[in-house]
Amino acid sequence: MMRFWRLAALTVAIGLAFGGAPMAAVSASASSSPSPAQVAAEISPAVDQVVTKFSATVLVPLPEVRQAAFDALAHRLIREQEDGQLGTSLQAFGEQFAHAQAANPNKYWAPGTVESVNAQLDALCTGWFITPTGYMISAAHCVDKNDPSIAAALVESVLPPFISEFKQAAASGLRQAGVPMNQQINNDLRSMETKWFHSNTQIMDMQRSPVTPTCPPCRWAVVPTRRSVTTSMWTDFPAP
Repeated sequence: MMRFWRLAALTVAIGLAFGGAPMAAVSASASSSPSPAQVAAEISPAVDQVVTKFSATVLVPLPEVRQAAFDALAHRLIREQEDGQLGTSLQAFGEQFAHAQAANPNKYWAPGTVESVNAQLDALCTGWFITPTGYMISAAHCVDKNDPSIAAALVESVLPPFISEFKQAAASGLRQAGVPMNQQINNDLRSMETKWFHSNTQIMDMQRSPVTPTCPPCRWAVVPTRRSVTTSMWTDFPAP
């Protein structure tokens, strides 16, 4: 008997330490909403992959040279060559010319004509059905069109051709000026274009399609009664 009371006192002490008061036992049927522990225990038969389709309009500006900044950079590098601060070769000039632009691309390039591109993205995630009415638990970035990672992925799907085209144009300009190209110059040109396009591209009209499970009718658990059913009701899921 003494041992029982000691264990009871220890339980109360732990409850006070973690919650301020001992927790009363509540049956599953007495609660209208299942606890996280109940959900975790019940949803394992209900795992499914879900696809959410996102779309948006990506506004991509084309870079235009800021001529005054370009001229000032060229004159500074020429003076440094004359003063012995920089090697006298065209390659040394080209390396510093590309490096300065990579460090601050918006100083040398301004947004020009804007191209509008329709972008689409399929987000494939894991979800768990937890109610007979089709409610599902999934990660927020899988279904929330306002999640920054969705906008970033849509922009990333559009920009590579723009970055590649203008990187090649910049490299062609240096070659025409007689600058021998090397890996350092190429890397700086790509860095410049990547930074510039990401900092100047905008996204608008974000849309999200209904969440769609990928598997055929699946077995899933009903909380908290522990009975399972088979369903083919895969449409018209409640929006988060």
